[in-house]
Amino acid sequence: MWKKLVDIVYRRDDQVKYRTLSASELHSSIKMKNGSAVLLDVRNPDEFKEEHIPGAVNIALHSPEFLKQIQKLEKNKTYFIYCRSGQRSAMACEILAQHGFEHIYDLRGGTTFYEGELKKD
Repeated sequence: MWKKLVDIVYRRDDQVKYRTLSASELHSSIKMKNGSAVLLDVRNPDEFKEEHIPGAVNIALHSPEFLKQIQKLEKNKTYFIYCRSGQRSAMACEILAQHGFEHIYDLRGGTTFYEGELKKD
């Protein structure tokens, strides 16, 4: 039970902002969405080129263009967000929630704990 409480981040009004998912939960959630979800890698472009989850789109959190780029995204879609360890993706989830995105999921532990295939460019 405690783990579930830790995995949900609340607004002051107790509405869920975003949820964290394990790697296995991410796989099943992406399959359920059948291509209607966006896998968003918020690491810098060099990290992304080195390795990333296949099908991911790269929008670097620390880029000066980050806010401009997320404003181009469709708010009604589902976003699975990750980084290397989970810190940047958690910040990105917070920012997306503040900008009106409602279907946001953070990969717990990022690529560090991801057990699936990673693609290199």
